Amino acid sequence: MKFKLAKKKIIIITSIITILIISVIAIFNVLDSKKVITICTDEAMQNSVESFVLYYNEVIDNSVEFKVTVLPNDNQERETQIKKLRTELMAGNGKDIYLMTDRLRNQSTQESIIPFIEDVNKTLYAGVWADLSKYVEEDEGYKNCFEPIMKAGQVDGKQYILPLTFDCKVVQVSDKYAEGIKYDVNYGKTSLLSLIENGSEINNSMLFSLIFSPQSFIGSVIDYKNSQLNVTEEEIRKIIDYGFENYKEDEWVKGFSVIDITREFDTTYQKLPTFTYYPMVTINGDTFANVKSYGAISRNCKEKDKAYKFLSLYLSDGFMSGNGVTGQKLSDEKYSINVAWGDVNYLEGVPVNKKGWRNWFTAENAENSEDIKEHRQKYVDKFINAMEQINSCQFYNYFDRQAHKIDELFLTEKGYKTSFDDLEKRIEKEIGIIYDNLKYSAFE
Repeated sequence: MKFKLAKKKIIIITSIITILIISVIAIFNVLDSKKVITICTDEAMQNSVESFVLYYNEVIDNSVEFKVTVLPNDNQERETQIKKLRTELMAGNGKDIYLMTDRLRNQSTQESIIPFIEDVNKTLYAGVWADLSKYVEEDEGYKNCFEPIMKAGQVDGKQYILPLTFDCKVVQVSDKYAEGIKYDVNYGKTSLLSLIENGSEINNSMLFSLIFSPQSFIGSVIDYKNSQLNVTEEEIRKIIDYGFENYKEDEWVKGFSVIDITREFDTTYQKLPTFTYYPMVTINGDTFANVKSYGAISRNCKEKDKAYKFLSLYLSDGFMSGNGVTGQKLSDEKYSINVAWGDVNYLEGVPVNKKGWRNWFTAENAENSEDIKEHRQKYVDKFINAMEQINSCQFYNYFDRQAHKIDELFLTEKGYKTSFDDLEKRIEKEIGIIYDNLKYSAFE
């Protein structure tokens, strides 16, 4: 009997010890385990993401393991991945962080790129993103970001998406030919319809943009919150008809053009000409911009604090100004992120942090000759003045992605032409493309 009791005690004690050992091991495993944060990005941002992961783990927090999914540029591979990733995001099972460029074309092939999300504006009202308001309030980098651009990622004053870079149409006037160019600098602050109705003179180069690049004048006519389109088909018809009635084919205004501001920094440019920039005329008189790259945290992310710390690196003063996130220009290759100008440039747009504007325009950290840098220094204030006039911004929408359909109507081997026997039919098709796709963006 005593033997049985002793044996029973031994079994009980052994069991207790075993349980204690297992518990201790489990506790140590929990303490030693890393928090996992998943990231979805594309090839254009891959370098910056990987560099920031390295920096984050070595400088900020080594308890986080990042798992990165990269969308390829190749549309066939990209489309398959996008369908799966979109479904996961909308179902609340997405990645923790999304870092995307919204490029309309592949710079290498000039083919249209399938966007991860066709119209990011709509996702603001779909409940897929985490509210970042409490984080941005304490973020020093965010405080230096240009407010009209940041509003593109807000709903009712709450920040859900962080725009990182932007682009905008500007009127570019050569200082050399400025005296001979008839252009009122106040046009950019007046609605296009008002200019037409008042009989204001719109020069031939601007008319070219109105009829062949209608994205340049549409501006912020879609109210996503209320699913409203604040322009009519007749108003669009009035603008397009006016453009074709007054446009003179092959007559160009020397020293005057309408461009994307980021075009100024195409790698083929050897030297920046001496230009002054003005806001582009839009339907409603807004000075309009589009978000070119952005970051967001999904609502299902369990480590939002840590995820935002990572995301905020893209807004940091150091990264945007060219000195890197550490505030120093380091030569160590593992901190390649400190060569910040190149990485900001890969985001394909003007940085939202205003501290980065001067550096971005002058390309101070780029491998350019000193005379190019000096030349750009002289005109950087004109660039900044043009950017500061922006008062409205949205993400690209379905309409913005239809430029190729306009090209099919008017672009020939000899450039854009209007000398077609069936020109009226082509104009009617263009008006339909503009209005129908704006309706789709607003209501679908």
